[in-house]
Amino acid sequence: MLTNRVNRECFIDSQAISSAQKQAFEAFLNVEGRKDRSAQLLALQIDHNMSTESFDAEEDETVISLYRLMHATDTFD
Repeated sequence: MLTNRVNRECFIDSQAISSAQKQAFEAFLNVEGRKDRSAQLLALQIDHNMSTESFDAEEDETVISLYRLMHATDTFD
């Protein structure tokens, strides 16, 4: 992932940078009024991937990471 590479090469794996990136992305996913939409789009993507059997391990990890950052998990369920 590009952000990990930038953090590793430019900031010597700074925990502060990693934490700030995570917090910023979590805020982006959970903006009031759009957080339900993020959950809906993630659910649609998973459904599409499972129906076409194009779901791979790397994408599985990404989906789980996104799910953990979402506050609207009841919409996702």
